[in-house]
Amino acid sequence: ALADGRSKAQAFLLRAAARHTQAEIADDERVRESARQDIRAARQANAALSPDEILFSPRFRAFWRATR
Repeated sequence: ALADGRSKAQAFLLRAAARHTQAEIADDERVRESARQDIRAARQANAALSPDEILFSPRFRAFWRATR
């Protein structure tokens, strides 16, 4: 229950990254879709947010860009 949009967006971003990694390891499309939902929620909370290129893998950043 985070109060401001920036905090919510960051929390969704981190969860999306974790779920994306889990989906890649397990090759699980359901978890991958959960990561997409988290990305959409992060963008809804803060449309200007994007994953930092130092903290997040190129694969996740590409996944982020591809998710609409």
